[in-house]
Amino acid sequence: SVTPYFVFTQTIKRFEYIWHVYLRLNPYCGRLPLINPGLRKGIPYPFMQVMTRSYPSLIPLHNLFYKVNVNGNTYTKVVTIDLLQYLNPISLAYWAMDDGSWQPNGFYFHTEAFTFEECFLLVQMLHYRFGLFSTIQQHDSKPMINISVKSMPLFRSIVTPHFPNSMLYKLRS
Repeated sequence: SVTPYFVFTQTIKRFEYIWHVYLRLNPYCGRLPLINPGLRKGIPYPFMQVMTRSYPSLIPLHNLFYKVNVNGNTYTKVVTIDLLQYLNPISLAYWAMDDGSWQPNGFYFHTEAFTFEECFLLVQMLHYRFGLFSTIQQHDSKPMINISVKSMPLFRSIVTPHFPNSMLYKLRS
């Protein structure tokens, strides 16, 4: 497609959440979520996908997260300060539901696709926008953001109103 579209993928075990996302994006979708037989580490792992139509209005969002590579035909996911204008309680909640996990020592955002510098920028934005204390921890030589235990009550208070019940397990207390 010449214009971008949004694809959301989750394991079929999270059907309630997938349906929640679909209902929010439904006006932009051309069809019901797709069910696909997937494999994860050689084990059957069916997943579902919600896909929007291609829209020119998604170009600014695409350009916010993806930069064209030198060869001109591939993209790299990036984090820039421009993201700050979109960082609000709702976007933080969906980021946590999609790419986060609770751990006894806080909450992790799986940011392994970004550089350490980009993660540092995200940590700064989380502190500036929400007052959250977080660190960058190395996992298999890749960066992950950890919301500290002392910031968990604040983090929960920010995101819980935007979590459907089926995803509250990610915010264990």
